[in-house]
Amino acid sequence: MTRVLLALVLIASSSSAGLIDLDGHDIDDFYFNVEGRLGVGWLSGRASADGRFFDGDKISYDDLGVDEDEWLLEGAATFRIRKVFQIRSRVFSRSWEGSERIDETFEYDDVAFTVSDEVEARLSVTAAAVDFEWLFLTEGEAKSVAVELGFGGGIRYLSARLRIENETTGFTGSRRATAGTLTAGVWGALTFLNVVRLEAAVSGFVIDYGSLRLVYLEAGLEGKFFLHRFVYVGAGLRITDLELERTRGRDFEVGLTLLNAYVAVGFQF
Repeated sequence: MTRVLLALVLIASSSSAGLIDLDGHDIDDFYFNVEGRLGVGWLSGRASADGRFFDGDKISYDDLGVDEDEWLLEGAATFRIRKVFQIRSRVFSRSWEGSERIDETFEYDDVAFTVSDEVEARLSVTAAAVDFEWLFLTEGEAKSVAVELGFGGGIRYLSARLRIENETTGFTGSRRATAGTLTAGVWGALTFLNVVRLEAAVSGFVIDYGSLRLVYLEAGLEGKFFLHRFVYVGAGLRITDLELERTRGRDFEVGLTLLNAYVAVGFQF
């Protein structure tokens, strides 16, 4: 095992653009990048819709036994103008569902009665992001060590739909909330040996206007291992925290924290 690791380091140090490419190109010098991601998400939080109808409409994802093993698919792309300006984008859609049995006990004539109720919930979230970033710092060379830092603004679109069903009463509650807003954030990258690249980003925004309150914070880290100047594999981790509340008409509230771990395959030109 040690010999294999030493061999990889030797190959990486002698390569100029990925393990199998010796054309003298730097892996951080590209114009367009597309990436596919496959991962899983761990969800925690709460949700409620129209609390005036039945007990148990306030849903805890942990109590629901939400299925967290389904794959999460995401697409991402980056367009770069030299090493001065870049546009990053991504989109994903995901649904979580589960059920909870609620027991209520009451007394009548000194006799205790227990009534059981079954509540089912489904939360669907679709999100799209675009970031515009100015790279104010680019130091070093990819064949040894290179550092890039940038900051800028972005646009986020978010659509959340919560559907709750009470099997006993037949009541169904369904609410949808959408929001689009600007964001602010920072981005950074570290490249070394012209084979390995680490990228990190932090962004967020807050809206509290009228009947809508939205708080969004996000941080992510991704590592890329270049097999070729044009092809890489990678892995990443991102945490997203969302608070969404809408009070117009029926009340609607979603609070969630999503931890997403993924593997990726990317192509750049």
